[in-house]
Amino acid sequence: MVLILIGVLSSLGIGLLISPGGYSASVARDQFVSTALLAQKHALAAGPSTRISLSFGPSDEGFTFTVTRHFEDEPSIVVAERTVDASGLSVDPRSLSLDYGSTGGLSSSSGKGVTFTSESTHQACISSLGFPYTGSCQ
Repeated sequence: MVLILIGVLSSLGIGLLISPGGYSASVARDQFVSTALLAQKHALAAGPSTRISLSFGPSDEGFTFTVTRHFEDEPSIVVAERTVDASGLSVDPRSLSLDYGSTGGLSSSSGKGVTFTSESTHQACISSLGFPYTGSCQ
């Protein structure tokens, strides 16, 4: 029974090794949602004189998500930077920068949607209140 279970799991998992591009869109989407949640938490923890931004775009290493803390009188600090492999990955929009207010919401009045495509398509959204989630914007 255990051998059958191992065989089934092995046959399902081998697809990821043969074609890693098939799951790169879901990995990128998950990193985007995770990084956006981190940006929102930093915005809630920061005072009103500090601005938090989330930006993403192509880089030499792949596709990079960056959370930056902007101070009024001091240089900005990169709080977090995460990079995913961009081989075979298409992102719409290709790059974006979002600012968070001190209440954790986006500075703009509307949510922002992002679509990640490789062999499959995955969507994510950040609501106007700053909450990131998987799926399309409502």
